[in-house]
Amino acid sequence: MTCETPHRKYLELALATTGLRGKTVVEVGSTPPSIALEHTAAAAWTSVNLDTKSVVRANEETSRLGYTNYVAMHQDILGFNTGKLYDVIYSINAFEHIQDLGLALKKMLCSPKSGGYLFTLFGPIWSSDVGHHLSVCTDDK
Repeated sequence: MTCETPHRKYLELALATTGLRGKTVVEVGSTPPSIALEHTAAAAWTSVNLDTKSVVRANEETSRLGYTNYVAMHQDILGFNTGKLYDVIYSINAFEHIQDLGLALKKMLCSPKSGGYLFTLFGPIWSSDVGHHLSVCTDDK
């Protein structure tokens, strides 16, 4: 049995709706596998994530593969400020974990270039009784 993360599915949806090819992207709350990011053909990808292990793993993986345009940062979106504008703000299943979503959205919406996009998908809060967004492997994938 093999198990794929849902990253590929979400990246495909973003490619089809906002376009990622040749664009600069800042991702809030995750660090997809580098090989999945290569498929997007983004010009540059910056992941902002509070999960130290994910950040270390992502940076080690991109270094090993020789990708110079993908970087993960151990950073809270509320403190993130590079003074740089991005073509796409990308966030998957992170909004329900952000304590001050209003402030985080203001921060994110200051980051896109003119004509840029915010691409996000998110589920119910963790205390919800109607599901979760964990990847669960089954025999039929």
